[in-house]
Amino acid sequence: MWFFKKRDDSYKWHHLHKTLSKSFDHIKYDVSNINKKIIESHETHKAHKKDILILNKRLSRVESLIEELILDYSNSKKQTQVIRTESFDTDDDSINLTNLQKSILLNLSILKNESGKDFISMKDLAQELYPNKNYTKIKSLLSAYTDLLVDLKFIKKEKKGKETYLSLTYKADKHIRKVKIKKEA
Repeated sequence: MWFFKKRDDSYKWHHLHKTLSKSFDHIKYDVSNINKKIIESHETHKAHKKDILILNKRLSRVESLIEELILDYSNSKKQTQVIRTESFDTDDDSINLTNLQKSILLNLSILKNESGKDFISMKDLAQELYPNKNYTKIKSLLSAYTDLLVDLKFIKKEKKGKETYLSLTYKADKHIRKVKIKKEA
């Protein structure tokens, strides 16, 4: 009756115990590594967060400096435009030009002298008059003012392709010269 003999299972249990012990040791090791990586990641995240805060402060400072420069530049442009419009005056009482029309004539004269060209593009004039505006948004307004100046024979308008060019007439040159003579006297 050898088949009724009780088998010694202690070897199997011992082997199972060793295997389970090794498996749990591996799990402990993996959990320990994951914990270390989480801690390292958290420390790295803190360092990155600190760096991001520093960069945000620096960026805010740069933005405020740029805004100050833009305001200073636009204020100086406005003062220049006021001086330019005040220096233009027509002798003919029947012609009443607005400040913008006077500014258009003066800026055309200045751009003409600076570039040495007779015809100045309306886009260049718009950039001079409105440096912070989009040309497409002010094109129709500027066109209406220049059309009135064409009707008064102060400027000539020519279209070359899609671009419109403006030139001062003799009448405008004459009025601008009179203003310069009055200023010198």
